[in-house]
Amino acid sequence: MYRSKDVWMVLKSAKLTTGKDDKGVEHKLAEVQLVIDELPRELALEMGEEVSVHLFSDDGAIRTNLETVTLDPRIPNQRMTVRGGIDMVHTAIENVEIVALTARRQVNEDTGKEWISLTTKARFDFAPKGHREWLAMHFGYGQHFTFEAEQGDLLGQAVIDAAIDSVKAGGEAFDILMGRGDGITSVEMTTSDGKGRRKGVKITKDKVEDVDRPEAR
Repeated sequence: MYRSKDVWMVLKSAKLTTGKDDKGVEHKLAEVQLVIDELPRELALEMGEEVSVHLFSDDGAIRTNLETVTLDPRIPNQRMTVRGGIDMVHTAIENVEIVALTARRQVNEDTGKEWISLTTKARFDFAPKGHREWLAMHFGYGQHFTFEAEQGDLLGQAVIDAAIDSVKAGGEAFDILMGRGDGITSVEMTTSDGKGRRKGVKITKDKVEDVDRPEAR
């Protein structure tokens, strides 16, 4: 979600809800709102150009027509690591779904200062003891949050980026990726967006093509 680690956010609200997994089994879920009081453009860019373009102009200014905007993020499920301080023991919340991002323009009427606050709505399983204890102990408090794509069969953006770099570089790096000429003419590297689609790249000797298709059933 963010390349930056230990992003300061406040756990503003939490509620219980229910949802079904891919097998139709119903689970109790916690739905929380995590707030960044003052969102820098650099952090918005880490979520992707499609997010930052709604909030900031090319010169970095807050868009003049922005009041409140809610975005539907294309973010795969995350592993959310939370700690009170950089050197403190962390809590790991697994398989976190990023449901929505809501940005609001804020203005200090006395000074005229303007900034953007960002609320991340996230959802995760309420059953694990560590998840419940974290909610109970830290509701209403700020902490340092680090987000990483869940592992498993997902490649992750870092791997895709490395593959693209190897194509641009050519030579031995490309030969290793493509199997050193053993009949492999293309490599496809994708990751799930958590919403039923796989996105990534298809790499051949001559080019890199975007991949965007439904996940196999």
